[in-house]
Amino acid sequence: MNWILRLLLVIAIFGLLATFFVMHKKAVRKPKAKSIGKMQIPATGWPFFRGNPELTGISTARLPDSPKLIWTFKAGESVESSPVISRGKVIFGCRDGNVYALQLRDGKLLWKFASGCAVEAPPLIVGEKIYIGNLAGDFFQLSLDDGTVGWKYSCGKQIYGSANFFKTGDGRQTVIFGAYDFQVHCLDIIDGKQLWSAPTKNFINGAVAVSPPLQVAVFGGCDAELRIVDLKNGKETRSVHLKSYIPGSPAIRDGIAYVGNYGKELCAVNLNDGKIIWIYTGAEFSAPPAITEEQVIAGDHAGVLHFIDRKTGKKRGQFQAAGEINAGAVICDNNAVVADKTGILYIVNVDTGSEHWKYETGLPVNASPAVVDGRIIIADTGGNIYMFASP
Repeated sequence: MNWILRLLLVIAIFGLLATFFVMHKKAVRKPKAKSIGKMQIPATGWPFFRGNPELTGISTARLPDSPKLIWTFKAGESVESSPVISRGKVIFGCRDGNVYALQLRDGKLLWKFASGCAVEAPPLIVGEKIYIGNLAGDFFQLSLDDGTVGWKYSCGKQIYGSANFFKTGDGRQTVIFGAYDFQVHCLDIIDGKQLWSAPTKNFINGAVAVSPPLQVAVFGGCDAELRIVDLKNGKETRSVHLKSYIPGSPAIRDGIAYVGNYGKELCAVNLNDGKIIWIYTGAEFSAPPAITEEQVIAGDHAGVLHFIDRKTGKKRGQFQAAGEINAGAVICDNNAVVADKTGILYIVNVDTGSEHWKYETGLPVNASPAVVDGRIIIADTGGNIYMFASP
């Protein structure tokens, strides 16, 4: 009988060891990708301006425990173009007319593409391709690998906002962007041919937000209208007047668009019926808001980062930065990564409004940060790119 007991004991020990190894493997598994429509956005990438097609500014990545400056890169002129990241590459545009690709781990220049005019729009990365416009109105498809041009489309007027991506019902992949020709343009991602355009009555500065579940595009402009258009054909379904011009990009969550204007208001608009749910008052809002499950987080020109209850529009708290906030915050768990025009980059707790960490670049920051697993990337108007991570 003793040998039977020993055998049972050995089997039990091996069972416990097997359970431990399975649980350990789960614990150290890499961060899961977040599903964005039919796309998978990994925590190691930030291919969209504001992180996803809805432009919510939410990252699934972890923040570095004690951020330290790991590398810097100096571009030719001011960088207003928020960086995006995919496949270990940092991509951004510059006022010197170039689109740059840097190696994420060490900041080394991989390639640059001369677009022929200043580039302030953030890039978009879909698969192995980059989509970006410049202030001459030229819009390019570039290779992520080496920056070669796949195709070029021209609208003739400045492009300040990032492009966005969506798939039509029949599976066709498209890119969509607004411009100073008073139009939103929708192009086939393969050949750059225009599929439709949606007219407005004034300039479009921000990016177009996309709601895959509702199959609509949402954007604002200098005509003070928040427009909702059908993604299939570009036909306007609703237009909501917001009293003052809209300089930035909206964000969408659960069928509601959140957008700020120069009339010192941030509004929540129901996309199904076009009704304004609530209006929150601060200073001028040009930075795009970030949207969590419970809060809307937005900076204003008075340097206040507002924490607003998403359901009621009531103030939950605030953080006072040293200067005007023009760039959107990025949210990681319960922390906001945000920069101001004095050049300070902050990490702020969104529950308490308390400052956790800051770094002074010394030059204004107008570009939103990018956050990927354990890394923060930011650009300033001196043309400097900074990468922070744990030592």
